Amino acid sequence: MSGSPPRIVVVGAGFAGTAVTVALLRRDHAAVTLVERSGSYGRGIAYATPDPQHLLNVPVGSMSALADEPGHLLEWTQRRGLGVGAGDYLPRDVYGAYLEELLATADGGRVERVAEEAVRLDGDAVVTAAGRRLEADAVVLAAGTSPPVDFGRLAALGGHPGYIADPWDHDAVRALATKSSVLIVGTGLTMIDVALSLSAGDDGPRLHAVSTHGELPRRHRDDAPEPGEPAVQPGDFDTADALVAHVERRACEAADWRLVIDSLRPVTQELWRRLPAAEKAAFVARHSRRWEVHRSRIAPSIHARVSALRAAGRLSVSAGTVAEARPDGDRLALRIGDEAMVVDAVVNATGPAWDCRLADNTLLRRLLADGVAAPGPVGLGLATAGDGALIDRDGRPSERLFTLGALRRGELWETIAVPELRTQAAELAARLTR
Repeated sequence: MSGSPPRIVVVGAGFAGTAVTVALLRRDHAAVTLVERSGSYGRGIAYATPDPQHLLNVPVGSMSALADEPGHLLEWTQRRGLGVGAGDYLPRDVYGAYLEELLATADGGRVERVAEEAVRLDGDAVVTAAGRRLEADAVVLAAGTSPPVDFGRLAALGGHPGYIADPWDHDAVRALATKSSVLIVGTGLTMIDVALSLSAGDDGPRLHAVSTHGELPRRHRDDAPEPGEPAVQPGDFDTADALVAHVERRACEAADWRLVIDSLRPVTQELWRRLPAAEKAAFVARHSRRWEVHRSRIAPSIHARVSALRAAGRLSVSAGTVAEARPDGDRLALRIGDEAMVVDAVVNATGPAWDCRLADNTLLRRLLADGVAAPGPVGLGLATAGDGALIDRDGRPSERLFTLGALRRGELWETIAVPELRTQAAELAARLTR
């Protein structure tokens, strides 16, 4: 890639694709093509919501998109007179506008934008569904997360007008506001978005949310003190159970368990890397849900709103699994454990499809089928080297295919939050323009 600027094709224009594109442009030594099948550049799934009730899950002060300018977002809000402080939580659609403006400002007409779906590689080119060839010295896969998979019993509801397979289809979700009853399968962050959208007014459907454990995301503190030294160091424990037991003990002893969880942020990726493959699988099977609800927390105001909905009887939450699901005329009949219910609609909010073999992404499935890419540890994302290079089925790292963010989950575990993404973007841009 010496001499003329390298030709870099970035596939995906959500946060990860936007961050790496901006980082490349700031280095001013790359010809960038940004491919996004939706035709929307900057927002991605996370920040495309039009609902002002949907807030960031992290305060403004920690959400700058630029690794070397941690106050960039706060300064942006101040220039626009939004009246927020570092500890406030912006609506996600406002943050999406921030990303769009950041990309447009860095772009200056230098980025070729292609509103098509990338479906395969052919030699040195990325080929779109329309047959367009995009020549590239390097390709960055910034595909982000895919909608939930219609697993098990829910697959029987496919095609029914009352079944919403994609919880991020905001129009489809809002259309359920006139229904009487809605079952939301999943009790995580996506469920909370759906519940907020369907309960915006005084009326709305009766909501029931169910998941295997019935666990809801915990709330952030009203303040954000420094967490201190990590509660555990990489290498201290070689089994998932021992590691989790130690962290839980420290959390119970602490004045606030959040400080213990937050203290792990600098070492979480290394803790994950050092676990043997079998212990990674054990952590995912036995502990991942408890980690997620404590690690990925919600704004205090969102927690208060969800609590009010539950207290008013508008939202119920329970533990259970879908044992049976079938259409029942205009409605849907289900059995959750031993309980039978008939509802007007069902929303699949079980979370992203982390297994790329099941993902709604033609290019990823093709790369895996061709052996150019391989599944990541525990089937999460893709196998990658330390610099984000894809590793093929024979264990060889690529010299021209790279990724960041969600597709590195199997290798890094913690890799979808803004602080991790912006750092990966800056490091990858440096690698590609070196």
